[in-house]
Amino acid sequence: MKLQHFIVGLIMVTLSYGCQPRPVSVEDNSEAVVTPSKTEKIKPSIQVLNSQQFAQKINATEKAQVVDVRTVPEFEAGHLDQAININVNGADFATQVKKNIDPNQPIFVYCQVGGRSARAAKILADLGYTQIYDLAGGYQAWSTSPKYQVPDPKTISDH
Repeated sequence: MKLQHFIVGLIMVTLSYGCQPRPVSVEDNSEAVVTPSKTEKIKPSIQVLNSQQFAQKINATEKAQVVDVRTVPEFEAGHLDQAININVNGADFATQVKKNIDPNQPIFVYCQVGGRSARAAKILADLGYTQIYDLAGGYQAWSTSPKYQVPDPKTISDH
């Protein structure tokens, strides 16, 4: 019986010591490096920008990916020079995005007036894209605002 009391007491002391805060050495200058785990997701960011902000952000982004989410006839009627067309209402929207858009680079989306691009931005966020920019007012706002210059990648030289 005395042995049982001794063992229980020893276990209690051990457990209570393990729960005590441990002293930190003042001489320990090492810094903890926190890196996200592979299961930890980066929170998506969807920013709605006006025409001027949209143009400025594209110009400031080295590998801007511009996606017109309208139908093919709307795209053919007029679009930003560097845009690719992936119809958000198409059955294969998610497949085409995954095939053509790098998830590690910013993506710029627009439609005609802003409704479809807002939906596309949400879908992109759900697919894991994290840097999403949506053109407020869509192509209509772009085409009626002062002409903000966004360079055509085919005309950019390497000087």
